Amino acid sequence: MASPDTRPTILVIGSLNMDLVTHTPRIPVGGETLLAHTYGFHTGNGGKGANQAVAIARLGGGSVRCAMVGIVGDDAFGEKLRGGLENEGVDIEDNGQNRILVSPGANFSLTPSHIPDLDTNSPAMVVLQHEIPFDTISHAIKLYSTPPTNTLVLLNPAPAVDPATLASHDIDLSNVDFLIPNETEAGISYAGHEAAGSVTTVPEAERIAKSFLVDRGVRKAVIITLGGQGVVAAYHNEEGDVLTAHIPAQEVDVVDTTAAGDTFIGGFAASYVEGKGVLESIKKGVEASARTVQKKGAQESIPMRAELRWV
Repeated sequence: MASPDTRPTILVIGSLNMDLVTHTPRIPVGGETLLAHTYGFHTGNGGKGANQAVAIARLGGGSVRCAMVGIVGDDAFGEKLRGGLENEGVDIEDNGQNRILVSPGANFSLTPSHIPDLDTNSPAMVVLQHEIPFDTISHAIKLYSTPPTNTLVLLNPAPAVDPATLASHDIDLSNVDFLIPNETEAGISYAGHEAAGSVTTVPEAERIAKSFLVDRGVRKAVIITLGGQGVVAAYHNEEGDVLTAHIPAQEVDVVDTTAAGDTFIGGFAASYVEGKGVLESIKKGVEASARTVQKKGAQESIPMRAELRWV
């Protein structure tokens, strides 16, 4: 009899997309026909949920189990997306707790009924994004944040929406353990309108992160990624005090920022469920995303754990 798998599980509930990418010398203006570069078109597996699942699987290095719940189309792209996750060791079994269902409706056909019920093998962490219906996000947050489960809830609020939209779908940030927006998502989510623009300075990011933690009740940490400026976090220490920190970005030659944020989230999540603290897990995520931006593409740019200096 095989030994039970005792590794901590991270369950990603989210989107799977097929990226169709072309490279052009510039963005065409309205009504213009512009020739793309002859080398410039390719397809690649993507979607924030799938990218984060791949990052967790690779950066977990075998010590963390990753599973995913999502929906793909009943077509060639859907098969490629499923195959990509299987090749990474992400659990997508359709007869187990965590599964990918095939439906022509794709991401926005993912309903609360698809979310696995809790059992004795509930995941250590569940990771969510905004590329699936908000009712499904709300259901998952309530399900996994309610005692007696000890599942941690990580929400990546991308694409950004205003607080009123979250409230209208009964999404309560006080049931979220980790909130991880980028600079644009933080600005919109905090100010409540798209005209707010991006968070541009470290002090501003610290103020907004602290406000989400203290005023809106995020449980453990609010982490804002700032691209080339690094990462800002507001978090509770073991005594319950609120601390802030700025972790600078690593200086590298940036080729393509696609999937950098997803890689950061995967690195942070994998490190945290292994027992590292908030700051150490942020540093792991920063290191992983620095490797990602040095390559083109989404999932193909996400590094393996062996490429990094993780211990």
